[in-house]
Amino acid sequence: IATALAHKPRLLILDEPTSGLDPIVRGEVLDLFREFMEDDTHSILISSHITSDLESIADYIVLIDNGKIILNKSITDIMDNYGIIHCTKEMFHKLTPECISYRQNKYDYEILVDNKKEIKKNIKI
Repeated sequence: IATALAHKPRLLILDEPTSGLDPIVRGEVLDLFREFMEDDTHSILISSHITSDLESIADYIVLIDNGKIILNKSITDIMDNYGIIHCTKEMFHKLTPECISYRQNKYDYEILVDNKKEIKKNIKI
């Protein structure tokens, strides 16, 4: 990370930059990224599975599944409206029109939806 920042780039492309770091160092690295982005001419493209890092630093999230863009939204929109619903196979078939993406587990389904509050209000899950 120090080497990447040393030549004063406008764009950083990072793959799992905080993976394997302890929580204190992870926070310090995220602070470095925030400092870097204070300059409006700087951007960071991060590929990560650590959603807490993305929640704390990202402006936009792009979810790509098998090369297809599934989601491209602001973090604010995602935090306010999107969610994962765990449900049975029967409920999954009822919610299929609401489904953006899903994963079938051994005992249930995980469904990504863009109106989680509305679905939970109207359907008992």
